Amino acid sequence: PGGYNQEHSFVLCCHSLSSPEMDLLQLQNITKRDPAGYKEEFNLQLNRFQSLYKIFLHKPSKDYKAFSELVSYLSHVATCYPKDLATFPGQIANLLETQISLLEPELRRSLVTALILLRNRGLLPPLQLLQLAFKLFRCPDKALRTLLYNHIVADIRNVNQKAKDAKLNRALQNYMYTMIADPSDVAARKSLDVMIELYKKGVWNDAKTVNVISMACFNKNTKILVTALKFFLNTDVEPGEDEKKKKNKQAISELERSILTKRNVAKKTRAREKKFKKALKDIHKEKHEEEDKSPNWPAIELINDPQGFAERLFNFVKSTNERFEVRLMVLNLVSRLISCHSLLVLNFYPFVQRYLTSHQRHVTYLLAILAQASHELVPPDALEAVIKTLADNFINDHSTPEAMAIGLNTMRAICSRCPLAMNATLLQDLAQYKTHREKGVGQAAHALIVLFREVNPQLLIKKDRARDTVLSRAPTEYGASTVATGLEGLELLNQEDELHALEKDRRKKKKGQDGDDDDDDDDDEDMDGWVTASDDEDDGGWESVSEEEGMPVGSEDEEEEDDEEAGDDDDEEDEDDDEESGEWVSASDDSDDESGDGWVDVS
Repeated sequence: PGGYNQEHSFVLCCHSLSSPEMDLLQLQNITKRDPAGYKEEFNLQLNRFQSLYKIFLHKPSKDYKAFSELVSYLSHVATCYPKDLATFPGQIANLLETQISLLEPELRRSLVTALILLRNRGLLPPLQLLQLAFKLFRCPDKALRTLLYNHIVADIRNVNQKAKDAKLNRALQNYMYTMIADPSDVAARKSLDVMIELYKKGVWNDAKTVNVISMACFNKNTKILVTALKFFLNTDVEPGEDEKKKKNKQAISELERSILTKRNVAKKTRAREKKFKKALKDIHKEKHEEEDKSPNWPAIELINDPQGFAERLFNFVKSTNERFEVRLMVLNLVSRLISCHSLLVLNFYPFVQRYLTSHQRHVTYLLAILAQASHELVPPDALEAVIKTLADNFINDHSTPEAMAIGLNTMRAICSRCPLAMNATLLQDLAQYKTHREKGVGQAAHALIVLFREVNPQLLIKKDRARDTVLSRAPTEYGASTVATGLEGLELLNQEDELHALEKDRRKKKKGQDGDDDDDDDDDEDMDGWVTASDDEDDGGWESVSEEEGMPVGSEDEEEEDDEEAGDDDDEEDEDDDEESGEWVSASDDSDDESGDGWVDVS
């Protein structure tokens, strides 16, 4: 509308009298609100940019503030005029690529910020800006490199957030091969840092990324070499970082608990509920960021040719002039490759054997490397020489107790991985140190004896074997392998099924016994006072039970009737007996005949 334009034109004129910077800022603001109404002002600024761009393209000057303001203005209003500014991103990228070393630092950062803004608004393809950003790592500007590094990591992560962009990732990873071998050490190192950070965040965690990083292990620059070695060895974690992570997680959990408590206790209002939701959202975001920081380290397993990579590293460490600490890191990586992939690098053991002396400063590190590189596929002859060297240099009367204990423990670690490397004579000599006056040496010797009781007790003398030791135990011969006839642990499933079946039968039997007991109880209740007599009794199969025995025979009325019937029957029987006998009469107790004892003879 005309009134709106006139009002803002008056404001624009007022600002133009005071400050040209405010002029562009105000024009930027009102242009976003009404792009069609301010098309003429935009065209004027675009023509002004084109003229200044040609000047800076041929010879950059130190008076860059007006040009920087124009670039910022055009980058902000680019979404309003996409057709007019179609070539604008390419012009900025061309200027940075050709005149990067001659531009002022602030102008460089301003141009890069404008390109990042255009990329975030979808006006610039990601591949074009990312490739330019990797090239700009060569610029000796630390602040600019930090800005580019943060944008590259964030942009690639955002592109692959919902779904993996395989085409973009493949193109960038192929481009990274050239950046790792870039003549500029700064650009190569920053490119390596980008790949490691993306691997830690789980964006580029495939085999191609790992193999690109492995190329940096042969770089002549020590910093790049150490960065790549730390990535594969997982030693780039600072000491105490794990404790910091635990403390951060505990603090986040306590904060979340306190917010939930306040939410349940406080009076519920819309504003308060909104604050609680925002606070919980921020906490969940922090939790997600902490989880992203936790790395996943199967990098060594993703190397395409581990045998060739290990041999190249070993040849590199033999010919390099790096510090001894750096060479130890390379040897550690070779050892891990040998252990992880069961490789055979037979020249590795004699090379490490040269440094196995008790006065070596990093002797414990070397012994750990040696034990780590031992596995069952290594020929016993290669490790037997190492064990003899350990016995000669560490386990003798002239060595300190600490050196003797370290030597015995290293032997035990090697023999636990390759038991065939030990012979009976040496083992019996080492077993005698179990009675050494130093406790550490005795415990180390006893641990070695315990190991061979389980692995190969035939090498021990009789008194060193345990009573329950099975003499038939012996390690498999070198090169022999056990062929699996089925799935490991399948018998455990069969045992579990059998146990379930037995348990089911036991429950059924128990349930049946309980039912029989209930039937017996019901029968006893139905008898109600009757007992069963055996068939071999003479009195008709019935047994009379008196009340004195504690078992009721019948009710009280039934007992009285039985007594009366029994009394009548007895009277009748007595009368019959008197009639039949007819010979005896009852005499009184006061009879004079003492000889009859109360009885008289009746004729």
